[in-house]
Amino acid sequence: MVGGKPVSCGLRPSGECVGPFDVELGPTWHSTLCDEAAGYCVAPEAHCADGWCHIPPRSYLSGYGSDRFEGSALDAAISVVQRGFYVQETEFTRGDFVALMGYEPQATSACGSDCPVTGVTLFEAVAVANTMSTVLVYAAAAHAQGGVFTGAMSWASITAIAHQLDPAIVRIGFIFVMVGYGTKAGLAPMHMWLPDAHSQAPTPVSALLSGVLIKCAIFGIIRFHIIARAACGPEFSGELLMVFGLVSVVVATPFILAQHDLKRLLGYHSVEHIGIVALGLGFGGRLGTYGALLHVITHGVTKALVFLGAGDVIARYRNRDMRAIRGYLGVAPVAATLLLFGTLSLAGLPPFSIFMSELLVVQAGIGAGHLVAVGVFLVMLLIIFAGIIHHVGEMVFGVAGPEVSRERERVTPLVGMVLLAAVMLALGLTIPAPLNQLLEQAVEVILG
Repeated sequence: MVGGKPVSCGLRPSGECVGPFDVELGPTWHSTLCDEAAGYCVAPEAHCADGWCHIPPRSYLSGYGSDRFEGSALDAAISVVQRGFYVQETEFTRGDFVALMGYEPQATSACGSDCPVTGVTLFEAVAVANTMSTVLVYAAAAHAQGGVFTGAMSWASITAIAHQLDPAIVRIGFIFVMVGYGTKAGLAPMHMWLPDAHSQAPTPVSALLSGVLIKCAIFGIIRFHIIARAACGPEFSGELLMVFGLVSVVVATPFILAQHDLKRLLGYHSVEHIGIVALGLGFGGRLGTYGALLHVITHGVTKALVFLGAGDVIARYRNRDMRAIRGYLGVAPVAATLLLFGTLSLAGLPPFSIFMSELLVVQAGIGAGHLVAVGVFLVMLLIIFAGIIHHVGEMVFGVAGPEVSRERERVTPLVGMVLLAAVMLALGLTIPAPLNQLLEQAVEVILG
């Protein structure tokens, strides 16, 4: 029944099946493949039987990006790494997706029979990876207890029996964690969305996105890291975090050097710094874990300051291309000074806060014997330092053109920037006792 008209299937000379489908199409595919006025749908690679166009269960609708996928759920998640924004089609069917996720997969637009089309967006693939990681850990916990038990979905309950969990299941679950939550955090090579999101979002949103939101994904990784440490030992999850962290720093470096868009530059800096957090967790020990948690705070404060400064730059110059931005210090001296301080902190220069957390991470790596990783990390930091100082130095100094707004600096934004700069400097000189106690307690929880 299509458009209220009973129809029967038939085959065109080209081999396309014309008629109703044996599966229910979502609204996007219905509008793509069905002609409501004529009362039929056209399905390639289907056969006609019993009045229906039967779609092969292990194929996809060529050229229409179908609702079917080739491979497995694991392929769908891992393909995020390979393809970035979209997952290749796999045997993981639309029905499987709906059963797992509770909603229809979002379809992509048709692009012709010769164009490879994909059926799952980044959001959906990440949702699958995150859900699978939770399901696997829950299944391991239920298996260890001989079935569903009280508090089976409680982190405290699972952590208490983590040493009894099947290490193989937990390892697979943690791989899903690194793909799913790692994408949300912006770890390379699943980071492609992050610079785009930074560059398109309003400046206050970019500050929250970089300073707060991506750290929530790190919090999710840490919670699974605690379970994986107890079930598999510290080596597996620690080495995985170290690899992803180091790759993130290395991948971000050339993009930071070559970038001309101011907000995209800061986006790639987020990839670098989230990699530093992962490195600290991967190096492990009290020092590495403490340094990683401290870096979450110091980077959040610093990046918020820099984004607010960048927002003022873009508003005055009406341009995000750093090659067109000169003489900011002469246009807005207070904001330019604060932006320069924030940039020096991002580059890891003392006495600012990020220097302290990065120093702790480096010390942890040396103490754990990861000398090669530490060496690569330090080389990348040196290159990034040179790159960001070059970019921001050219923006701050020089002579601004006549088209630049020389409106008087507003007090309210400057108050927020000054407060952030004060916190940034204070954390570089000393760590307040309450914050130190809080971080120590968090380290105890993570390391058990």
